[in-house]
Amino acid sequence: MKAQEDQLPDAAKRPARVRVLQPATVTRSSGEEQAVTVTDISANGFSLEGQSGLSVGEQIYLRLGKQGNVQGEIRWVAEAKAGGMLFESSPVGRT
Repeated sequence: MKAQEDQLPDAAKRPARVRVLQPATVTRSSGEEQAVTVTDISANGFSLEGQSGLSVGEQIYLRLGKQGNVQGEIRWVAEAKAGGMLFESSPVGRT
């Protein structure tokens, strides 16, 4: 089974993303907070809308409701949208 997994394309190895429209807060390293909407999330990544001024490589904290902050890094930005990876498992990835 392991040999077959090694042959899968990277997208097939990624944890499943869940499409959501979840209000959230991004906290930047400066302490500035931005209200955003998370549009999809997985155990180790996310996409969001409504961001302003985030930069690729920027370290952030993402807070989803009462779930607490999860540290992450912005990996792409396109107009008011952005996406990134999470350094800790998101609430979606927790059992």
